[in-house]
Amino acid sequence: SDTKADDEALHETIKLVSVKTAPPETDPAETDPPPQTPATHKPTLVVLHVWARLARYWRGERLIEVATKAGLTATDKNIFQFFHQNNSTTPLFHVANKTEPGTFEWDKMKQFKTQGVSLFMELPVFCSADEAFLLMHACAQRFADLLDGEILDRHHKPIEQQTIDEIHQMCRTMDGET
Repeated sequence: SDTKADDEALHETIKLVSVKTAPPETDPAETDPPPQTPATHKPTLVVLHVWARLARYWRGERLIEVATKAGLTATDKNIFQFFHQNNSTTPLFHVANKTEPGTFEWDKMKQFKTQGVSLFMELPVFCSADEAFLLMHACAQRFADLLDGEILDRHHKPIEQQTIDEIHQMCRTMDGET
């Protein structure tokens, strides 16, 4: 089914990022100087929104099902968080309810409904910024595909490929790449 194929694609993306973030086995004498440390970069907030099409609502139970398939964890902060497999204590990005105050009431998800979610992360992160954005964008795409939603940019406009490319470029710059 498409859902199984989607699950496999997301897991392959996560595996790919995990492999890329593993330190290479090289002789320290042959390596270039380390790239800029994250502390030298000004914090940058990256935001993607996924909203239900045609002003529809998503049911809470279905939202939890999709979030779980996307590798998200429901936390005591009443939002979802994505924890990279290389760091289980610091979330890579967060997913909040579109509706203020942005939280979910876990014990009321049977009655809960929302018109969308917002995914956000503050860069720099503990791994490659570009790989972190790749994971966040894949998660947003997962919500859009499985809940009939649309990915929007930080201005709540349908996201364009140019915007995605610009975010990737900003992330690569932050990672010390060109």
